[in-house]
Amino acid sequence: MIQSNPQEGKTKEINIVAGLKVIETEYKVKSPVFEDEIIKRPVFVNEEIKVPVGFEKIVNEIADKVCAAVLDKMELVIIARLDKAIDQRIKEIRAPKIVEELVIKPKEVEVEKLIYKDVEVERPIFKDKEIINPVLKDIPVVNAVIQDQTVINAVITDRQIINAIVKDVEVERAVIREKVVDCIHPRFLDLKGNPVT
Repeated sequence: MIQSNPQEGKTKEINIVAGLKVIETEYKVKSPVFEDEIIKRPVFVNEEIKVPVGFEKIVNEIADKVCAAVLDKMELVIIARLDKAIDQRIKEIRAPKIVEELVIKPKEVEVEKLIYKDVEVERPIFKDKEIINPVLKDIPVVNAVIQDQTVINAVITDRQIINAIVKDVEVERAVIREKVVDCIHPRFLDLKGNPVT
């Protein structure tokens, strides 16, 4: 049951059991008075901050705006640098620089007396190389190291020996075989060692 009160506004009465009534009355406040209240010993509770509804949309909008601003700034910087590079290149094309290069041609120099100096060489690397028309000269060899090596498929040709010098050589464990040797007197030979017919 609702009753109206012209002075205080609307009044609402609710009947409850055994004659109990709840009366609700509307009051109009024109100028509220706020009083300062001292807070003593506030208790702060650690609680995770919950993401409010619609926050993702706000973040996406902010990211789009930031990206657009950065791209606009980069575009301006790149365009400015390209304009500067194009202007500089156009100036170089209109007035090209001519650079003179000094070319030093080697001259042929004749050397009469070469001076060879002894240089110590450590760990030389020898490579097999084909030698065409070598010039062989008789050179005395001092303290030559001669080693026994096996010769395979040696080609032995018959040669005539003139004025051979035979020396006595000590032979150990000689194998003696019987062989017929034909001897020709030197007067039956010509100067080249061929038999005279």
